[in-house]
Amino acid sequence: DESFSLQGLKLIPVAFRSRGWFWYTSQLLSWVMRPNAALAADIKAALESSRLGAALRRGPVIGVHVRHGDACLARERRR
Repeated sequence: DESFSLQGLKLIPVAFRSRGWFWYTSQLLSWVMRPNAALAADIKAALESSRLGAALRRGPVIGVHVRHGDACLARERRR
């Protein structure tokens, strides 16, 4: 079984063991989830057309989602 709970740090290459499990898995996921060239171009275009790209260059941005209602309640599903 290739799980951390059974194998521990043996799953991490020796050169990276001192950085820990969290760092190593973060690096792996960062590499696996990188967009291909076409998707990267689409993301760049969307950032610019929405002006989010300009906002991100000026400084930190906070995104807020506002929930309206509770779909778990029957009366809310009829809305």
